[in-house]
Amino acid sequence: MPQTVTSRGTGNASVVDTLNEHGRRTGLPFRYDTKFIFDHPELKFLHDAWMDKAKGGALPFRADFDMQSLKPVISNIMIVERHQEEGATLYRVRLAGFNVTAVFGDMNGQLLDEALLGKFAPRWQLCVDAALDFRQPFRLAGNFEIAQASYLGGEIFIAPMRNAAGQATMILCGIYFHSKID
Repeated sequence: MPQTVTSRGTGNASVVDTLNEHGRRTGLPFRYDTKFIFDHPELKFLHDAWMDKAKGGALPFRADFDMQSLKPVISNIMIVERHQEEGATLYRVRLAGFNVTAVFGDMNGQLLDEALLGKFAPRWQLCVDAALDFRQPFRLAGNFEIAQASYLGGEIFIAPMRNAAGQATMILCGIYFHSKID
């Protein structure tokens, strides 16, 4: 069964509203949107590259994004894979670019709950799940609360991808940092 994109362009407002309401209730310091008006032009590049690969409504494959095609944004990329192991859902960081690791530490190959201690891993897992479960990309903007980045705000593009078997289990994430917004 093809993994289709459920929303393009302006996105599904009810999904965004539901995610933002959940975020307000749980203290997520970021807000979702699907307008894709980026402060960082590199995220527009990533969004456009993802949309180009999603032509026809099918989710792109991870293999569609090689290092050469991601070169302009590779330092700010994170690729996360969601998988099942012994009945538990785990989230493994497959790739974290230099600027991401400079802020969060080396996360490559680690599980999100190992890399982001405490209450923060479930927040990131929610973002991964939203992109994968709703089969659509999102823009997130807000402030980081993790100790390593408590002084920073950020803008994030997060989009679902399929693995080699054709299952929607991976996300492509571009993260750009800026001074914290009060």
